[in-house]
Amino acid sequence: MRQLMASLLMAVAIVGCGRWGGFSYRSDHFKFKVTFPDNWEVWDRSSDANDFLVGTQPDAVPKGEIVVRAVPVAPDISPNEIYPSFLDGSDYADRLNFAIEDRGSIACSNSEGRFIRYHYQQGDERIRGMKVVFLGNRVLIEVSMEMPEDAFITNESDFNKMIKLMEL
Repeated sequence: MRQLMASLLMAVAIVGCGRWGGFSYRSDHFKFKVTFPDNWEVWDRSSDANDFLVGTQPDAVPKGEIVVRAVPVAPDISPNEIYPSFLDGSDYADRLNFAIEDRGSIACSNSEGRFIRYHYQQGDERIRGMKVVFLGNRVLIEVSMEMPEDAFITNESDFNKMIKLMEL
């Protein structure tokens, strides 16, 4: 019986290893979890004040990245103080030919946030991106993916899955 249980546990562990996501990060400080797509290298640049992760695929998409940043906010801050300025794209006004393609609500596994999908011109290259914000308990979590247009189209479904799997 013990051998059967051990075999079953081993099989579950092996199946679990093949699941989506190459790297998971759980923040003890800000109480969130994010899982990056397979084949992404993740650099933890967190400090005592914030969590800051940068995911890249230097061989596949040298100009692309996924960034996760969690910063503390006042305990009484409301979504009405965060979401309107985020949704109008004013943070990106300095970028050449910046345009918002889509905006709205988006959900992770246990919370609702907001997103914008956008593009702009960088030299001869058209860059596309998507940025998502969630307002948690005393934390603002921003997750963004930005890269050349062809690579964005290829990686967008993995980014959306990454957002859906997030836990706040």
